[in-house]
Amino acid sequence: MSEITIPDRLKDRPRWEGKAIPFTTYINKEDQPEFKVVDKDIIQWCMEEQLCGICGQKLEGVVAFIGGELALQNKLYVDPGMHPECAEYSARVCPFLSLTKRNYAEKPVATNPDMRLEYFDQPRPKKMCIYYCKHYSMEFIHQGKSGFWAAKAGPRHPLHKKINWTIMPESRAETGEKNRLDSNR
Repeated sequence: MSEITIPDRLKDRPRWEGKAIPFTTYINKEDQPEFKVVDKDIIQWCMEEQLCGICGQKLEGVVAFIGGELALQNKLYVDPGMHPECAEYSARVCPFLSLTKRNYAEKPVATNPDMRLEYFDQPRPKKMCIYYCKHYSMEFIHQGKSGFWAAKAGPRHPLHKKINWTIMPESRAETGEKNRLDSNR
């Protein structure tokens, strides 16, 4: 497997196993990243201040979001916007998105009583995509007595293509077959 180049925006981010650690990833007291744990306050801060959820820098110009078919249909994303190069890098190196580590969902999550932290143990959607737009707004999604903030993406940016990829079944992952990337305009 060829090495994936880390974008310039991510050169100063801390590393784990040679990969840049996203800005919203929780780092535990042992200085270990907990990739399935995000800080809800940082997520909301990124959305409010229009900061990239991967590098933490200000978003200007085209904004990218990663999500499944339902997110694409509703243009509603629970992760902050990203620079296109940060989203594309994440799509290639994140075990949840790229299925490079089949046991990702089986890894235990460290427990922490801090309520600002959110633990993700969601199944992968059958299809994921990167959606490019010029702007977004914040929308509060009500869930019972509580809820969460989400990003409501604007119209698709005409100069950027939408990249869809199919998440392969785990049996295909065992054979070493790669995810299939499709480009659509």
